[in-house]
Amino acid sequence: MSLDKAEISELVLANRLKLTDFVFDELTFEEKEMIFSAGRDFGFELKEKDEFFQVKPVIDSKKEYQAVIFITGNYSVKSRYLLQTNEGAVTIEVFLYHQDRVKFRVRQIAKKLINKKLVKLYPGCDEEYLYEVLLESSDSFLFERLKKIAKDLPIYQLSFETDGGFEIKEMGIV
Repeated sequence: MSLDKAEISELVLANRLKLTDFVFDELTFEEKEMIFSAGRDFGFELKEKDEFFQVKPVIDSKKEYQAVIFITGNYSVKSRYLLQTNEGAVTIEVFLYHQDRVKFRVRQIAKKLINKKLVKLYPGCDEEYLYEVLLESSDSFLFERLKKIAKDLPIYQLSFETDGGFEIKEMGIV
């Protein structure tokens, strides 16, 4: 089952939250993998044994997503939602990529890696450099992951306005 634009709109209306309501806590397994990938691709060293990197993988291969949503703005939605259909309520799961949240999170990670001295960069490289390469790696990591877990699903662009209003655009298929 995949979702159409009207169902995505219903999900957003019933399920939107201000981005500031989301809690950014410890490193996720996907973030760790993205950091290590960036280290390999851009040639910087990481203190891989540090407890900061000791996170366990979350296996989501059994999840069945119904859509992919790219989000911008100061709001977001939860990835799980109870959708009312003619056959009753159905739990749906969408894959979310919130561009502003990712930028914020990658900035936090770069700062933490520098402050805790968990990364050794080339001379002349700084936190801003680390932020940029991590952001680039996160984009590559995202598209590789989507090919594996969201093949043939519809993609939507969800743009939030500052007052919580939104616009949804159909972007094609993964």
